[in-house]
Amino acid sequence: MTIPYPSLSTALIDHCRSQFPALARRQGSHEAIYLDGPAGTQVPQSVIDAISHYYSTCNANHGGLFATSRESDTLVAEAHRALADFVGSDDPDEVIFGANMTTITFAFSRALSQQWHSGDNIVVTQLDHDANVSTWALASTPPTVLWMSPISKAK
Repeated sequence: MTIPYPSLSTALIDHCRSQFPALARRQGSHEAIYLDGPAGTQVPQSVIDAISHYYSTCNANHGGLFATSRESDTLVAEAHRALADFVGSDDPDEVIFGANMTTITFAFSRALSQQWHSGDNIVVTQLDHDANVSTWALASTPPTVLWMSPISKAK
């Protein structure tokens, strides 16, 4: 059974690109292209606006009794709920935010490595970003074994 690929219209692609201000950049006469963003990811204008709103109106320490702290706590709780809904979780406490994926993966791998025993294995693939491979490689001290799974073309 062959599954057809959805077709993307030029109008839809242009609409999506228009949401990301960085994609309006040009290098000479060429549109900017971002292939990898190890120090960050291009974000849509709505995210830029939300971050600006947060920093300009309610940036505060969490758990305080003052207005900006309560407003900040409410926004964070709403973000947890929205992401829980997005990933299909009933519990927003299952959602964890962190500085970036590399930092979170380092912390997660270090925590898990404390429970590993002889015979435990870690499997990563050639498709994984180095930030994912290196975090598990650093955590995989003997007796744990790190396996690199090769990827071959689909038939």
